[in-house]
Amino acid sequence: MEQTKILVYSTVTLLGVVVASAVKGYIEGIGKLTTLLIGTALAVFVAHAWAGTLAEGMKEPGWPAFKLLPGELRTASLTFIPVVVGAAFGWVTYLITQSYETAGTATAVGLALLLTSTTVMSALRYRKPVGEVVAWSAASAVVGVLAIILKLIVD
Repeated sequence: MEQTKILVYSTVTLLGVVVASAVKGYIEGIGKLTTLLIGTALAVFVAHAWAGTLAEGMKEPGWPAFKLLPGELRTASLTFIPVVVGAAFGWVTYLITQSYETAGTATAVGLALLLTSTTVMSALRYRKPVGEVVAWSAASAVVGVLAIILKLIVD
């Protein structure tokens, strides 16, 4: 369940970064967008690993929670999957079209697809009934589509 959480919130966070970067004049260029995605993922990585360690450390006296840090770091490393997916969609599109705006939209599409596929795989992993798999996946798809629409509006 922890893997699902980190993948979902890091993907949604990066979708928000892509939308914010689309505001005219803020970011121009797929390289700068990729750097922004990496920096954001790094911040989420540190926040997740430290928050997990800190929260567990508050439960016990002393410093035993630092033993949990390697596990928290492993889980937090999933934060970089959305960077790879988003950047791959963005860069491939840019190389084909030579258009940053189109590449930025493709980055958002890649992240929306990752969000939806993460939802499908998690629901199947937890053996949810087909109706729930469809409902949760549709809800995630709506989040992704709304982010794409917002990106197109502010672009």
